[in-house]
Amino acid sequence: MGACGIFSQDSVFVCAIPDALYETKTIGGNPNNNAFCNKQILVTGPLGTTVVSIVDRCGSCKNVSEYKLTENIAFFSSNRVILI
Repeated sequence: MGACGIFSQDSVFVCAIPDALYETKTIGGNPNNNAFCNKQILVTGPLGTTVVSIVDRCGSCKNVSEYKLTENIAFFSSNRVILI
């Protein structure tokens, strides 16, 4: 379970967004009340595109374009991706 308070299944692709971005939508200081939670985004890698759901925040992501992906997304060489 991530900062959004959402339990995710292994079969679902999820991601964490940078703290700096996450904090822009936190309501009332409660990370579970965040407008990004459970939103879906398209992510493209060397072998295709998939949909991932935002369920967490990433404290180690260095900028607002760096997202941490679940490790079960096989077509990426890393579980980090820079969105451009």
